Amino acid sequence: MAEQEMTFAQTFGGSRDMCCIAAVGNMASMGRFEEEFSMYGCAYLENGNVTYRISPVAEQMYEFVRKSAQHACYPTRVLCHRCNTEVPSGMREKIAGEVKLETARRLRSLYPQAFFTELEPLAKTAAQNSAMPLLEELVDAIDGHFEELELQLLEGTIQLAWDSKLLQEDSHRQLEQWVVKTRRQMADDPVLETTVSRIFYGFCYQEKGRAIQTVVNAQPVQVWEQQANKKRSGAITGPVLRQTVWFAHEGQIAEGRSRFRQSVQNLQSDKYFSLLQQLKALPGAVDTEAFQKALHRLEVQAGATQAIEDLKGYGYQWNCL
Repeated sequence: MAEQEMTFAQTFGGSRDMCCIAAVGNMASMGRFEEEFSMYGCAYLENGNVTYRISPVAEQMYEFVRKSAQHACYPTRVLCHRCNTEVPSGMREKIAGEVKLETARRLRSLYPQAFFTELEPLAKTAAQNSAMPLLEELVDAIDGHFEELELQLLEGTIQLAWDSKLLQEDSHRQLEQWVVKTRRQMADDPVLETTVSRIFYGFCYQEKGRAIQTVVNAQPVQVWEQQANKKRSGAITGPVLRQTVWFAHEGQIAEGRSRFRQSVQNLQSDKYFSLLQQLKALPGAVDTEAFQKALHRLEVQAGATQAIEDLKGYGYQWNCL
């Protein structure tokens, strides 16, 4: 009698599906599948040396850059570097380290020493306090409302004035204390929580000669990247607002997103952009002629396109452009 050929399951001791699962798991453990590594980084001058700050967590990098001016630090834009590669067993940490190093190398190639040399003396310019009257008007407008989004709007505008060197430390501290005190009074306010929630992020911007536009997304990194790009291009840009929106079921998410968009538009309205335009019209603390000379010197550097864009971004921020 001829020998009967064994089935797949008989050969490998289980159902075909289970055998396939085991085979895939074994291949994964051996690093036979590619994985994506993402690193986010920026560069800045610290104690006279260029420092590269790298993290796999985008939120950490954008938060660092957002608050950097409070620590007299003036970094490049956030660079995202992605790498797809097979990961043999036990090699994940080593590969992640190599991707970090490659991110730093890319930053070094994009930003010559001349960028930091030209930026440093400009960044050391002492701030004026010309934005304080406009910020006090905004405080008066929201005082007694106890609305979280309004507080975020004020915080973001304070940050904008600080970054622009139009607000001095004592005034900055005074305004921040008012925000903390007001938020403390709201600590016991009830929050109606239902079954489903989403966190939305959004801001408005206005390019020269155009209507105010709105950006809303549930992905914070995309919103922060868009805001940074608009700032570097010279658009007048409102702060990013954040809100957790609750729904009875997932079918209401689109409606909730629409409500949040409307809230952002109501806060960052024509009247608010009039305030931003007044801030933009204030004389800058950084000497415009000195900035223009620094920009010209950098522009003759070969391969410094992104560095030039970032220096221009600081020029828009400091009312030099």
